[in-house]
Amino acid sequence: MSWEPQRWASSLSARSSSPIVVSPSQYFDGNDGPWSSFFLRVGTPEQYVRVLVSTASPESMVVLSEYGCSDSVFSNAPSNCASSRGDLFTSNKSSSWNELGIFNINNNGVGLEANLGYSQRSEFATDDIGLSLNGPKLENQTLAGIATPKPFYL
Repeated sequence: MSWEPQRWASSLSARSSSPIVVSPSQYFDGNDGPWSSFFLRVGTPEQYVRVLVSTASPESMVVLSEYGCSDSVFSNAPSNCASSRGDLFTSNKSSSWNELGIFNINNNGVGLEANLGYSQRSEFATDDIGLSLNGPKLENQTLAGIATPKPFYL
């Protein structure tokens, strides 16, 4: 059987799909300098939060409203605390939130920014996530709910 470049190329293009383009939020967030953040739509009904992109984490991380800016967790929280943290996610307002439990990010020094010595107890769950303001929506995605001011601020 001989190789037929045109047949192979047309077969390949039929299987290719278009890239997903995600526009930045137009906000510059972070407590260590201005970083371009991106919108996520989380939960049912959707709540909008801003996040930073990372290829080092297998889960999306959101700041939980119950703790993210509360006085009991964050002493002397700034007046714009919620906005500066990319807005807060309220898990009990989402009908699709499925709590998995409290786990450590970077347990035993393995994981996101482990080389910096970071460890973060987080409330893990699955929920629906949409990319940007009108991008595709993915169901049953793993989330880590951050409940402290450090080490992951946004």
